[in-house]
Amino acid sequence: MSKLYSLYENLKRENNNTIYLFKNGIFYTALANDAIFLSNTFNFKLTKLNDSIVKCGFPISGGEKYINMLKNNNIDFRLIDPSSNTIFLPKEFKVSNEIKSLLNLILNTDIDHLSVMEAYEFINKLKLEAEHICK
Repeated sequence: MSKLYSLYENLKRENNNTIYLFKNGIFYTALANDAIFLSNTFNFKLTKLNDSIVKCGFPISGGEKYINMLKNNNIDFRLIDPSSNTIFLPKEFKVSNEIKSLLNLILNTDIDHLSVMEAYEFINKLKLEAEHICK
């Protein structure tokens, strides 16, 4: 059994209702029942991971299109990068306007001319914004 499939099984034990898409080279790949579900729902072509396990997927470069398809169909899914043991929630796939706004705030702040109190207030503002985005 592959390491990828072992990870898939562990994740499915934790939450069987979530579709897990694994970063695999230049593709996001779904396995087993998740692959069958995506194939039936979106007509993705099934191929074999091995003799007993099917897979399907889509290229990372076209990810936004497919991510939006999943979101628009209210499918609970996670993007997994097995090489770094990272799980991305769907909203993290693309930088949101809130995150862009927060990054612009950071980039447009002249940190060389902040007093200690202004620096504290700036960090506190960043923390509050980050908490808001993560909710």
